[in-house]
Amino acid sequence: MPLQWNQQPDHVKQAFLDQKATLVILPKGMKLWKLTGYKPSRNPNIHRFTPPITPWWSNYDPFKDDTRGVKGVLKDSIAKSQIFLAYVRDRSAVTIEWNSLTYYMETKLLNDKEAFWGRYAPQPVSKNPIYQTLYDGVYYPEALGGWPDAFQLYIPNLQTADLATPEWFSSTDNKALKAQFGI
Repeated sequence: MPLQWNQQPDHVKQAFLDQKATLVILPKGMKLWKLTGYKPSRNPNIHRFTPPITPWWSNYDPFKDDTRGVKGVLKDSIAKSQIFLAYVRDRSAVTIEWNSLTYYMETKLLNDKEAFWGRYAPQPVSKNPIYQTLYDGVYYPEALGGWPDAFQLYIPNLQTADLATPEWFSSTDNKALKAQFGI
């Protein structure tokens, strides 16, 4: 039986603009990316992901309404003279308390997966008054997200067996990111 939007937890629905998302099938081989505060191990004796696996991802290549993929996001951050991490935090509505976003991670699906696709709902930059506009030397708006061209994937039931060993590196080094993406 396909996934049902009305059976998803409230916090998931609230992460999508107007609490709306579309059920999509992500094909085997599709590349995914995210920024995360958790550094995966490069030691082959340690499993590539530690369960539970986060269900929150972004499409690497253009997909559905997203015509740019991660390379377009990086180009936008460079054009606006912002470090990738700060640009993605605002675009993806990632509250400071949720994640440091220190590392860029990409992987690919080893199996077809059902997912929910939609726009990010705005979120407060922080619940802590100290960080409500300035964090790590970056000024943020009071509310993050809600951009018309920013989309997310929520992949319930994602398991380690569904993902290839990830590649990762710093999300704060635009020069290294440009080299990685050939920009």
